Amino acid sequence: AGAIGFWMAMIAASMTGFYIFRALFMTFEGEFKGGSDADPADALHGPVHLAESPTSMVLPLVILGVASLVIGFLVNPIIDLGIVPKHWFLHFLGEGPVRVEIHDFNVILAVGAMLTGVSGIVLAYFMYIKGTISPARVSEAVKPVHTLLLRKYYFDKLYEDWFVRRFFYGGLAKWLDWADKTIIDNIVNKIGALGRNIGVVGRELQNGQLQEYGAAIFVGVLTIVGLYIWFL
Repeated sequence: AGAIGFWMAMIAASMTGFYIFRALFMTFEGEFKGGSDADPADALHGPVHLAESPTSMVLPLVILGVASLVIGFLVNPIIDLGIVPKHWFLHFLGEGPVRVEIHDFNVILAVGAMLTGVSGIVLAYFMYIKGTISPARVSEAVKPVHTLLLRKYYFDKLYEDWFVRRFFYGGLAKWLDWADKTIIDNIVNKIGALGRNIGVVGRELQNGQLQEYGAAIFVGVLTIVGLYIWFL
């Protein structure tokens, strides 16, 4: 397990160097890839003139870049730096309740890891700057792997085909559509029909004909008299 983890870390270091510098080379090297040739909409805005960022943007980036290079060494230096003792941070952690084992600096391992990362950078250089290695030929040589990575392990296809189309649209959405049309619409329509029918009855009673008003009064009086006699 230790050897497998070690070699996986080395491969990851090489791949990291490769894809980072691939992005740098494809973005900042070669011919200009912007302007109206790449995007016809840019032609409406006139010629494109690229300029360096102002000092207010460059200076903070330079400070952050320098700090990122030296901060790791200052936090855990492999040698005494006067006011900064050797491995001071690991010693600080080792004094806590959880014991941290401190190992000596391994020059061979550090150089090997560095060379592994550089190997990825060199590969990206020969592929995207020198053109010695053709990316198209490499892709064709490892086409199954290239297709698998290009398709992002088919996660998008599985998500679209199985979850979105079959589960969501084919199952959940159809059930919700049936419930909306069969249950919700029927409830709303029945309530509306009830109010409409009550209105029809009221409209028939309030028609302005005196004979019907007299008949209604007569029936009402008979009902009251009948109830009075019944309860007495």
